[in-house]
Amino acid sequence: MQDLDNHTDIGQLLESNRRDQEECKSVLRRAVPLFMKLYESNCNHSDLNLGSILLSNDSCCDDYLLDFEFSKFHKAPSLELLMFHAGYFIDHCSDYLTEETTDWWFREVVEAIKTCDLPAEKHLKDRFNFHRDRYLLRRKKRMKVY
Repeated sequence: MQDLDNHTDIGQLLESNRRDQEECKSVLRRAVPLFMKLYESNCNHSDLNLGSILLSNDSCCDDYLLDFEFSKFHKAPSLELLMFHAGYFIDHCSDYLTEETTDWWFREVVEAIKTCDLPAEKHLKDRFNFHRDRYLLRRKKRMKVY
């Protein structure tokens, strides 16, 4: 962990910038590639929260995801799982973000996977909102999302 001294968890960054939604967006934008890595690696990271994403304080260092203890890897990527990660995580951020920033986050994640089909995007938004409203899911249930 001492190698991560030059990093700050995303929760602290959002809290310190809560009055500046553009800065919050900048912080969240840096997290999108981490969510894409989870998606591409077929990983259900059941403990995504404000302390499990560390962003570098220095532009030359990598950002990190922590706490893979209960993670499960599947054989193929799942958009359902990506919407679970994006929605469940952004609900943890709700104290710091406006609804407009939350909608922006969804669009950033969708853009990162290059989904342009409007009916599909509507379905993804429904799934995102469904998972966003499930903040208190027990780990056992979170691990079954796929």
